[in-house]
Amino acid sequence: MKGVPRTKVWTTRQGVEVKIREMSDSHLLNTIRFLRRTVGPQKNRLAMSMDNHPFGEDTMAAFYTERDAQRLYEMDEDEFISENYEQFGELIAEAERRNLEVSSGRARDARFDDH
Repeated sequence: MKGVPRTKVWTTRQGVEVKIREMSDSHLLNTIRFLRRTVGPQKNRLAMSMDNHPFGEDTMAAFYTERDAQRLYEMDEDEFISENYEQFGELIAEAERRNLEVSSGRARDARFDDH
């Protein structure tokens, strides 16, 4: 989309670009769920693969690979998703603006809660 920052646009699997603020509530929540379900778990797999590096024990490559693996272990999944999908923060912000529940790894419409 011309003139719209990439962080404000989501591209569907069909290749259609949609402004995040124009996504339906269900599309917005499903996108957040999708990223948390598919991208978030990749963090630990990546960190574990880095732990099993082929570098010699006292090399700079080993030091930096192990340091980066430790950083991955310490970050939460949403932070990892944000680093890999620049739109994630905008998706979360839009959901919160609409009062849709997105905290603690869950995404739901808080307007329909019974509490």
